[in-house]
Amino acid sequence: MTEITFYRDHEGKPRGFSAKDHTGYAEEGQDIVCAAVSALVINFLNSFEQLTDDVGTHHVSEEDAVISFEVSGICSEKGQILLDSLVLGITNIESEYHRYIHVVFEEV
Repeated sequence: MTEITFYRDHEGKPRGFSAKDHTGYAEEGQDIVCAAVSALVINFLNSFEQLTDDVGTHHVSEEDAVISFEVSGICSEKGQILLDSLVLGITNIESEYHRYIHVVFEEV
């Protein structure tokens, strides 16, 4: 099961996320749930970098099946919208495939 933790500050503003493990929906190369999550996460990372002036750091470990991202400093409105869009997409997947993906929200 994939677990995605979304981090928010004390005001509820997005700060980042961590996604870990494989969904286990199907064999590698056939796993539509994993593909959907991966597409959303990679699209978010590319969009954040190319469409905002915000600074963020990310870490990808294929060996540990972990992708993490954290906003450095203040997150602009565009950055917040991109993070909120990622949350929306991931939680929509979770609502359909809750046996394979679990979303957690954590205050940092």
